[in-house]
Amino acid sequence: MDYYIANSKQLAQVAGSGSNALLLTPIDKSRLLVYSIILTNTSGSAVDTSLYHDNDGTTYSSATALLLDYSIPANDYLKLNFDSLAPLPLIDGAALGCKGLGITFTVYGMEINSQGQA
Repeated sequence: MDYYIANSKQLAQVAGSGSNALLLTPIDKSRLLVYSIILTNTSGSAVDTSLYHDNDGTTYSSATALLLDYSIPANDYLKLNFDSLAPLPLIDGAALGCKGLGITFTVYGMEINSQGQA
């Protein structure tokens, strides 16, 4: 099966909530390579936030946490960068999950799919 790479783009943007939620998962045989995730605190007070990467579903726990109850100060942000030679992969049922009321999660990267579509 041949795969084609599309241009880098925004893959997702989600307003967080007080409970764990799905942020991003590949669809329709695509594979996603995540290069950066920006977590922006849009509230007037510090917010504890969590970010999860589960390679085979939606398990949101300390075992799959990239960040767990990390405090982002009021009106501030945290940017997670992944090396372009070793991006964070989302393949075959993998998922990013998030939690954080008052946090906007924005994901940038590339999509690779077998149909050659962006």
